[in-house]
Order: sequence, then structure tokens, then C-alpha cells
Amino acid sequence: MTKTITKGKVIACLISLAITGCLWNVFFPAGGSGANIILGLFIAFFFIQYFCSYFGGLIDQEFFPGGSKERARAYRSLERFIKESRAHFNSIKKSKKRQKKVGQKVFDEFEQAMIQASLVLKSVASEWDDKNSSLKHEQMLKEAHARLEKAGKVLFEMDRNWRFLLGIPSLIIALFFALVLREFVIEPYQIPSGSMIPSLLVGDHLFVSKFYYGLSKPFAKDPSFLIQWRKPKVGDVVVFKAPDYVGRHAGQAWIKRVVATEGQSLKVNNSIIYIDDKPYMHIVPEEIVTYMDFYGFGTANGGVWREQRARKTTEQIGEVKHPIYLPIFPLSPNVGPYWPTVDQEELPGLTCDATSCKVKEGFIFVMGDNRGNSADSRTWGALPVSRVKGKALFIWMSVDGSGQSVQIGPFSMPKFRFDRWFTGII
Repeated sequence: MTKTITKGKVIACLISLAITGCLWNVFFPAGGSGANIILGLFIAFFFIQYFCSYFGGLIDQEFFPGGSKERARAYRSLERFIKESRAHFNSIKKSKKRQKKVGQKVFDEFEQAMIQASLVLKSVASEWDDKNSSLKHEQMLKEAHARLEKAGKVLFEMDRNWRFLLGIPSLIIALFFALVLREFVIEPYQIPSGSMIPSLLVGDHLFVSKFYYGLSKPFAKDPSFLIQWRKPKVGDVVVFKAPDYVGRHAGQAWIKRVVATEGQSLKVNNSIIYIDDKPYMHIVPEEIVTYMDFYGFGTANGGVWREQRARKTTEQIGEVKHPIYLPIFPLSPNVGPYWPTVDQEELPGLTCDATSCKVKEGFIFVMGDNRGNSADSRTWGALPVSRVKGKALFIWMSVDGSGQSVQIGPFSMPKFRFDRWFTGII
């Protein structure tokens, strides 16, 4: 009961591990993307810690009391009351205004009562194995609890942030700042498909700057800016809310690279993008590569991994040099080596003729770096600038869902790509 590691805590730890193990694979199945896994680890850690602390003490109190359940219950009750009282007492000490409100005399009397209660705990703990002293110990513990409670009533009636309100203001402030941060400054995003391979892989977890282009309107159904101080430029990797005309995935958060802005004319000739008749050159020789791509994201079966082949090279857009994959066998004419196609239909945000398309005012043209497997502006049209949520900043975590998951006891941990953690996005 009085030791750091007790039978009750060991039993509680085993029970909490079993519960966590049962629930873990429900939320983080083998081969998954690892979405929210860091949050899951924190929750699991604090759950196990709380379960061991609270229920471990309860098990000790009821099943391993050291000879007297009454003494064990009195000991645990006083121990928890001292802990709660100390936390609140320390919060009052940090504020001179609250100390002045309480008064030094009340403050000192409570501090003395808390010290005396702590000394009683130590005294009882040192004689725990003396079974003949159980009744005396029980009386000592109850008297110490009563003294501390009496002193606490005077103190906490004057300062009413007690128990229920303990820590609530700090929690509210933390949640408020987290909400403000997400709404205006930075937002997490996970790569769900292979349209940005090789720059971004399926399972990469990013942070997106919502502050980069302007001040976002909070809690708006669709992205919009209260104030916009810059517009997306060519080479930027942007996250946006897919417009209605993309099809069944409308409204989802997508990520693509900006290759042309309003007023610019665009065409693709032999897999090279030309903007106003100036090419984005491929600056390294092509090589055939094999990679894993993910198909069927958002479908009922959860999608499937497939091995694919592509021609890898590096494209230069202004000062931005980034890798791209070109198709060996294009899946459709729109993602082939020539665009616009002969039978190209008029697409939203574009004015097209037989040789090129011009981006209308208020729109940008976006493409995936995996040019043979990307549903982008070549297929559904230009993107309204107003749909842009922010600019992709860096990868903070990367999970390889195509690889074999790592089993740690009952837990199935995803295979991490540690070499991609905390890397910038080109």
C-alpha cells in the first residue's frame, strides 16, 4: 500500500495493458496509415498511468490492505486529499492577488495542517507492518484528514476554484489556443493517395500553414480569407478543398502543386509543361523506377496497395527543383504526354483552343507530381484561389502502410519511415 510498486498497481497495469491492447488494433489496424497514432500513444500512456495510479491503489486498499481494510481506506483517502489540496494550494501561491484575498493567517494555518497530515502519512507508513497499531493508525489518519478538511473549508470558501474548477481555466485556455492555432495558423494533413509521389508519399503527415496566404475566416463552411496578403505562386504545394466539379470527392481536402496562375497559358508537349511557351525543363535523365501506390482511398474495402512502374526525372519550375514520375503507359489521354487533347472539352476556370489553355482570373492550375496517376486540373479544370486552405510546410511523421506492421505484444505498430520525419517539402 505504501510502496511505489505494489501488487495492486502491478495487477492494474496488466489490466490496463489488456484493455489498451484490445482497443488499439480497432483504431490502428495492421497496415494502416498511422493517422493520429501520436495522439493514440499519448492517450494510451495517460490511460495506463491513471489506471495504475487510481485503480492500483483501490485494489491494494480492498485486496491487499496490510491487515486492516479500514486503515488502508483511511490512508488512501488522506493521501489523495493531500494531493488534491497541495495542487490547489500551489495554484493559489502563484497568484499574489489570490493570496491577498485569502489572507496570510488562513494561508499559514492550512499549510501547517497539510504538513502535519503528510507527517502522519509517513509515520503510519513506517509502522505499516505493525498489525497491533492498526487501530491507532486509523485514528491518526482520520484525525489528520479532519484537521486538513477543516482548514481547507476556510481557505477554499474564500477561493472557490476548488476540486471541480481545479485546472479547468488552464484547460480552457489550452483548448482555446489549440483551436485558434488550427483555425488561423497551422493544420495537420495526411497524404491519402499517390498523386504527389515521389515528392509526397502515401502516409506522410504534414503541417499546413493557413497563415501563409492570409487570415482565414474562422469556422467557415468553405475556405475564404478575411485578409489575403499573397496569392499562390507556381511551385507552391497547396492544400485545398476540392471544388464541386471534381466529382464524387468534392469537398475533400486535396494536395497538389501549382504549375500556372491566372492569365498564364499552359500546354504539355512530350511530357514537358510549357507556360506562355516557356518550358519547365527536365534537368536530369529519366530512369525507370518501381514504387508502391495506393488505390481506392475512401472506398468500402479501404483501398489496396499495388506495385507500379514509372519514369522518374526532376522538373524545374523557376527556382524550385522537384522530382516527378511520368507514366510509362498513361491511364487516360488527359494524363498522357500531350495536353490539351484534340477533343478537349471546355473546363471550369480555363479558356482552351486546340493547342493550349489559358487560366482565368481568380484561378490556378494544379497538378500532382505523379503525372500518370493524378486527378488534377488536366481532368476537372482550374482551381479557384478561394478554395486554397494553405501551403504545405513540412513532413512531421511518415508511415509506410504498404510495409509489414511491427508487432509489440498485443499492439500492431505501423512501419515508420523515420528518414522522412521533420523534412521540408520542395
